[in-house]
Parts: sequence; C-alpha cells; structure tokens
Amino acid sequence: MKKIFLLLVIFYSTRPERIMAQRLSVFLSGGVQVNLNRSRSVPEGILTDHFLLPPALAPEFGFRIRYALEPNIHLRTGLLFTQRRITFVTHAMDSNRQVLENNPNRIFAWSGGNRFRVYSKTWLHIPLQLTFTTGHFFAGLGSGMMFQIASIEEGAKNFWDIPLEASVGLEFKRMSFQLSYLHGTQAIFAPNMDNGENNLSWINYYNSQLGLSISTRINNPGNKCAGCKNTWM
Repeated sequence: MKKIFLLLVIFYSTRPERIMAQRLSVFLSGGVQVNLNRSRSVPEGILTDHFLLPPALAPEFGFRIRYALEPNIHLRTGLLFTQRRITFVTHAMDSNRQVLENNPNRIFAWSGGNRFRVYSKTWLHIPLQLTFTTGHFFAGLGSGMMFQIASIEEGAKNFWDIPLEASVGLEFKRMSFQLSYLHGTQAIFAPNMDNGENNLSWINYYNSQLGLSISTRINNPGNKCAGCKNTWM
C-alpha cells in the first residue's frame, strides 16, 4: 500500500499538465509606444520630400506570455493592443495643404497650424520572440503578427503586418520591464494624391515602434522549473 501511494505521489508531481503550469508565466502588461514612421512614394520623390514625420506616442496594454523551453531559453508571445499613429508636418503650408485637402480619399485631416493627423488606428499585436535569460536580464529576437481591428478606413494599404522585433528586459520576482523595437515591413497606409493634370501618385507609409512596458505576473508557475535546478524569478 505504501509503494502504491508513493507511486501516485511521483506520478502526480511529474504529470504533463503540472510541468506545463510550472513552465508557463502569464503577465498583465501596460506601456507606451513611440511611433517612428517612414514613407515611400510611387513614383519616387513625389510630395514626400515636403513633409516631416515627427514621433507620435501611443498606449499599449494586454497580456504577455512566457514559456520556458530550457532554464535560460524562453518563448515569449502575448496579446497586446496598441495604436499605430502617423502625424506629419509641412513647412510649405499653403501649396501642400491644398493638395492634401483635395485628396480624393479625404484621409488627411487639417488640425491647425502646419500639422496634420494622418492615421491613428487600433491594432492587435501578437509577438513571437525567442529570448535568452541570464540572471535577471533577458534579450530576444523574433517576429510576430499585427492586425488592424478597429475603424478601417478607405486609404489603408494593409490591415496586417509581419514586423521584425527585438527586445531587452529585466525580471524581478513577479515584475518585468521590457524595452522593445518593432520594425514594420508592410505599408499600412497609402493615400493617393492628385499631382496635377489628374496624375495620381501614391505615398506608402510604414510604421515602426520603440516601446517600454511594465508587466506583472498574474499566475503562479511554481517555484522551480521541472527538470532543472534553476529557481524561477
């Protein structure tokens, strides 16, 4: 009877779902993103030389998930909501304002002075990174998917993106601090312009983000990683 009880205890302590729970950490995350935008035109050089694209701030919130493949190698993903914002400034206000206000798609909105708010939409971000951890420090590379989920308007180029991503961060007990850079690869916005005599030109806008987030773990993965001696943070 004692042997049977001992076998049951060993089985319970090593069953797959328990191992999964010990390796999986779920974080509630919030932060801020600095949108860094760039543009390309078709044909090249049309109008884009006249506009500046200053950084634009946007919030980010959602859930981050970390799964331990090995004691020091983690797979990180999550469900994050953010905004991809584009604002630009023109110094040649009179001529360029007229071109923008006559834009057939009416995407550009005049907001006073020489500033235009071009684009500000909500996106769902699903990151996928492989990170290496040493002590409290981690660094990682990967990709992911982004989908536009609200207020899709005429003039949007793509409703999805596959960005390249890199991150560094620190973890202390239940807290995580992460600095991330996301480089968009798909044009997310492409209004057309009347360049005179009904010749239409296209400006493709690409979005990248530099973000800082603070996360807190909301589950209890256990004190130790199954099969290893390293203590979980």
